[in-house]
Amino acid sequence: MRFRTPIRLAILTTGAMLAATGLSACESAEAEPAAGGDATLYVVEDAASEQAAADQGAISPDLPDACELLDEASLESIAGQAFAAGEFNAILSGEDLAVCDWYASGESYSTVQVQVTMLDGDFADRRTQADADYGDASDITIDGVDAAFVAQNGTVVEFALDGYAVTVLHYVDEWIDLTDVTTPLAAAVAAAL
Repeated sequence: MRFRTPIRLAILTTGAMLAATGLSACESAEAEPAAGGDATLYVVEDAASEQAAADQGAISPDLPDACELLDEASLESIAGQAFAAGEFNAILSGEDLAVCDWYASGESYSTVQVQVTMLDGDFADRRTQADADYGDASDITIDGVDAAFVAQNGTVVEFALDGYAVTVLHYVDEWIDLTDVTTPLAAAVAAAL
């Protein structure tokens, strides 16, 4: 037993020294940026921007740019808070659907989304589907649109105009009726189409 204790102590001491050396090597490697570290960041950002542009370019030319249908000034005057510029939503968008998101720049959560697609079929079918999905869709009137309804406690407005089906969504961090906000937002989008 006496023979093993010094060996164990030596192994533990050597292991502790190696671990400390390894940690200090990791710390200094993390503290020092890799050569051209900033260039790598820009390359990644450039690639992401190029991919977003390619995704946006893949949308049917028959669809408008959803991000051009609302501006920050309109959002602020209607929703009562400042929003950052619209961001193309590459995840939801596709060849036949253009989607843009705006996020409030304040501390509370607030987002607006506009989805534009070509109207396929009868808009009444979309209203029927909304009743099934949300359970509380109600017809509303928006100047200049063919038909419109509001659903999901006022967070969703859909309307038909000139062969387009447009959905305007607005969510905040509490469950309140947003019809008084989403309806004028939808009217602003309709006016921009």
